[in-house]
Amino acid sequence: MEIGSYLKKLRKEKNYTLNDVAKKTKMSASLLSQLENDKASPSLNSLQVLLRFYGVGLSAFFNQVEKNDFFILKSKDAETFSSKTENVILTFLASKLQNTKNVSFKAQLEPHSELIIAQLDDDIQGERFIYIITGSVEIVFDKKDRLALTSDDSIIFRSFVSCKIMNTGSRVLKLIVTGTPPLI
Repeated sequence: MEIGSYLKKLRKEKNYTLNDVAKKTKMSASLLSQLENDKASPSLNSLQVLLRFYGVGLSAFFNQVEKNDFFILKSKDAETFSSKTENVILTFLASKLQNTKNVSFKAQLEPHSELIIAQLDDDIQGERFIYIITGSVEIVFDKKDRLALTSDDSIIFRSFVSCKIMNTGSRVLKLIVTGTPPLI
């Protein structure tokens, strides 16, 4: 998927100029132009700011392209976004089928960093699944229930439960997160 062309499409659908978006998002028009023309890749924070401004969820953003019955994603083609301020790297896995009910990503969290999984309304009957590849993690549900998990542990929970994943170890944490409906 061409991230830039889709960002440009979103901007034009809303009838915004680059300067309009720049003012509202506090990004430079020059950077926005580079992103739209695929001359630069957005950070996870920048992409989230832009998509929030356009009213598009991150998961929906990555589900725009494929219309096949299956989708194979080679590791060299995976979309990776990082947040230097949050010390988190997200790599989206093969979740690009149109209208997919499942979105998956690999997360890498530096020591003492955290990732918050989107909480949905009570009436949405979705699920979330987390598999710890390497490292130690503390997961906090509904701001009160705490669980400690390590390599090869997994957990499944309802999408209406709030979830914060914290790397409590001294080394990089790697995990797989998947969910229905899309989770970011």
